[in-house]
Amino acid sequence: MNQKIACVTGASGKIGKRIVDTLLSRNFHVRVLCFSKPNLTLGIECFTGGLHDKDVLQNFLKDATYLFHCAAELHNEKNMHAVNVVGTERLFEVVQESNLSYFCHMSSAGVIGTTKLKWVDEAASCHPDNEYERTKHQAELVVNKKIKNCSTVILRPINVMDDDFSGVFDLPIRNTLKDRLHVFIKGNECAHQVHAGYIAKSAIHFMDKAFSKPEVFFVGNDEEEANTYKGIWNLVSQNSQSSTKSIKYSLPIWFPYLLRRLRGIKGNIANVRYSSKKLLNSGCENEWNLKKTTDMLLQKSSEKSSSNL
Repeated sequence: MNQKIACVTGASGKIGKRIVDTLLSRNFHVRVLCFSKPNLTLGIECFTGGLHDKDVLQNFLKDATYLFHCAAELHNEKNMHAVNVVGTERLFEVVQESNLSYFCHMSSAGVIGTTKLKWVDEAASCHPDNEYERTKHQAELVVNKKIKNCSTVILRPINVMDDDFSGVFDLPIRNTLKDRLHVFIKGNECAHQVHAGYIAKSAIHFMDKAFSKPEVFFVGNDEEEANTYKGIWNLVSQNSQSSTKSIKYSLPIWFPYLLRRLRGIKGNIANVRYSSKKLLNSGCENEWNLKKTTDMLLQKSSEKSSSNL
């Protein structure tokens, strides 16, 4: 086989599927790890099994050059440790025996947990608050070790959205009374929105770069002042031909924070932002800014409305 082999776990997720599409466009032979064999695009090889099956993982990584580990349990707390920690441990055991030259582990900005910092960078300590954050942090500790002849990159995206799961952008696009009330209450909070396209680009960006030790990078758009609930609403309002009106006023940022604390929910006052300066300084430009994302989502919304007529 003349093609280089790239392996992807979590290939059906928002980030994983974009990584797969990019790899295919660059003529890689792509392998994905699946629980059951789906209908696959030409050029994709599926290995049926889970992260706990060493034999499957060994075959999955045989002769591979690149690995993108995007698989994770996001919703079921009972399964988070088994998938996010134990599954990553099993995968990493096989990785250490392989001939990979690049290993990209997809983590989360949430591993930082509660912090007093207003701007968080890769030097900040981690104090995760919930089971998802704890298990993702534990997974980072597993993979944050030097692998012989292999560069390791750990990416920490902020809140991931894409064309089909548009996150906070959904609020002004729907534009209901409930949505406006939501933004009136949370308007000044940072929304931490980043498009999956930029995260996939970041993962691909480091494929042929050599690192002497594992490197961690935050991936996001928090440098943009408009990355708040109110800012995104008004960005959509300014660029939309619909009846979505801008929102001028919203409650102080401490108010929704107080409501969460009264409900027993831990977390930061939502003026904390995560710095992508290290990633940008590596040469990975972000064309997936909030303006481009807004235009793209509005175009898709318009096309969907037209098709329903």
